[in-house]
Amino acid sequence: MLTKTQWPAAIAGELKQTNQALVMLVQAIPEEVLNLVPPQGGWTPAQVVMHLMHSGASVLQALHETGAPADRAMDAHVAHLRKIFLDFDHKMKAPPQLEPEFKTCDKEMLLRMVQNTAEQLEEVVLSLPPDALCTHPLLGTLTRFEMVSFVVFHTRRHMHQIGQMPGCA
Repeated sequence: MLTKTQWPAAIAGELKQTNQALVMLVQAIPEEVLNLVPPQGGWTPAQVVMHLMHSGASVLQALHETGAPADRAMDAHVAHLRKIFLDFDHKMKAPPQLEPEFKTCDKEMLLRMVQNTAEQLEEVVLSLPPDALCTHPLLGTLTRFEMVSFVVFHTRRHMHQIGQMPGCA
């Protein structure tokens, strides 16, 4: 069981490392591939990043709710979230409100969005109590610690997805 004082040490480093890896991944995607639909269909690399930004915005909104402290360990659901989102063989479908529209995206704009979202999430980790409950319209009620853990796992899942796309490895 983690304590409140362990919040920054336990997740801030993972969040920062994941965000930096996402920035490097987006920077490495060739411009000519960024907006191409993969041969097997699905989202373009840019759409995957936009999905992460839509998801990040909804998580940030939930994180800023004023919630009561949880009556359980603040990391009680982290293992379950990790298992779900880091199982790359299990295919998932995004809820309609988090599906990105199909449009041509500029890499610099995507990078600014990724960096802005990353900074806001990292600020939450440094400033808000990790054990407070917050409610997300899709994820339900989680502690802030669990919600930020979700962001890490969800981002890693989609980084893996992008890494499997032709021209992005």
